Amino acid sequence: MAWAGRGGQRVGLVALLAGVVALQAGCSNDTGQTPVTDASGSLVTDSDSTGDASTAAGTEPTTTEDTSTGPASQCGNGEVDPGETCDDGNLDNSDACLNGCVLAVCGDGFVQSGAEECDDGNRDNSDTCTAQCQPARCGDGFVQLGAEACDDGNSQDDDGCTIACEVAPVMLCGNGKVDDGEQCDDGNTLDDDNCLSSCVPYSCGDGFTHAVFEECDDANLSTDDGCIECMAAYCGDGYLWPDMEACDDGNLDNNDDCLVDCSQASCGDGFVHNSDEVCDDGVNDGSYGGCARAAPRSGRTAATARSSRTSRPATTATSSRSTAATTSARRSCPPSA
Repeated sequence: MAWAGRGGQRVGLVALLAGVVALQAGCSNDTGQTPVTDASGSLVTDSDSTGDASTAAGTEPTTTEDTSTGPASQCGNGEVDPGETCDDGNLDNSDACLNGCVLAVCGDGFVQSGAEECDDGNRDNSDTCTAQCQPARCGDGFVQLGAEACDDGNSQDDDGCTIACEVAPVMLCGNGKVDDGEQCDDGNTLDDDNCLSSCVPYSCGDGFTHAVFEECDDANLSTDDGCIECMAAYCGDGYLWPDMEACDDGNLDNNDDCLVDCSQASCGDGFVHNSDEVCDDGVNDGSYGGCARAAPRSGRTAATARSSRTSRPATTATSSRSTAATTSARRSCPPSA
């Protein structure tokens, strides 16, 4: 290029410098660095450079295995594996090992056969199944909502809660004052005086022997055992005690059907039974027909015997009558022949 004159040379030089500056500005990046291009003229970025460098260095990508879920579960194989407390090899939830391989406990919601009567899966004692896995009942000490007004777990009726789990007035038996619901109150807990520890008067048949007025008290009104009307049974009381007596007519007469020792009258007992015997020598050996009047002795007639008896001296007759009176009229059997 040729410039005319000196002024033309200046203008041409300025234009050349401006073009060089413009060319440098268009070929630089934001960092003030000159962009790098590859052999094809494409712009090479930092990430491409890094990747190429990594690949060139022979570095391969790293992979990570997810082990958060652990090994596959083996519950039910019959062997206790890690993480299991039991493994009985079945899926039965009514035995000691549940199908989740954990031990059965009260409150797990499964009724364990032979160990639990119920299991509702909670620890609430106010429903139909207690926290001990027993059915709720009156007297267990837990108030069942909707079914019981109270439950104090005892068998007393005078403490504010009855044995039917109903609220009742509290009795103050034993304080020495007759309160509502009491018939007496002597301020003690004795059961052998006039007022029992339950604050009711004593009575025959209450099961407690009064220290003064009773010999026994078997809590019944039976008259055929060892305690009759709170008195000890005895022969002659008029009540038959089957295990101890054959009879008991309540008297001391040995000439009737029942002797004073409460045995049945019989020939040979030594007592003349009024309606059946004319004599009784105390030995039932068959003599004189066995407690029957003796026949006259051999060689004597009944008339002779009567004559002989009537011809005896008066003193003898009087003596005989006196002897008979002092012994007994029933001892009139003559001696054996």
